[in-house]
Amino acid sequence: MPQRESDRLRWRATLASTLAYIVLTAVQGRHVLGSLGSGVVQYPVDSLLNAAILAWNARHVPFTDAWWQFPMFYPTADTLAFSEHLLGVSVVSTPLYWTATRSPPTTSRCCSPTRSAHWGCTHSCTV
Repeated sequence: MPQRESDRLRWRATLASTLAYIVLTAVQGRHVLGSLGSGVVQYPVDSLLNAAILAWNARHVPFTDAWWQFPMFYPTADTLAFSEHLLGVSVVSTPLYWTATRSPPTTSRCCSPTRSAHWGCTHSCTV
């Protein structure tokens, strides 16, 4: 019986922290959520690079030879190894890109608020 009670407490704590991160993310990202169709999140260069990488992930199967050939630093091969691959965010962004937006900047802006919540939830689960 004590084992089940500790499991319930652990699940409640995980659920509470997840909900807290989602609420905090919504509050912090309210300006982004209000302007998904225009603008660039944070610093333009980094945001546009992330948008391009998310679109690349949506168009290529991860960890294949074609996926590593992100078009930067020409003629160097396997250039995605030099950058963030953003595969964790791609779990959310790829279906969104395929079904709704077809626009890399809009997909990136839609996923930007979820990054904080995703990071917080995974961090609280590993601690």
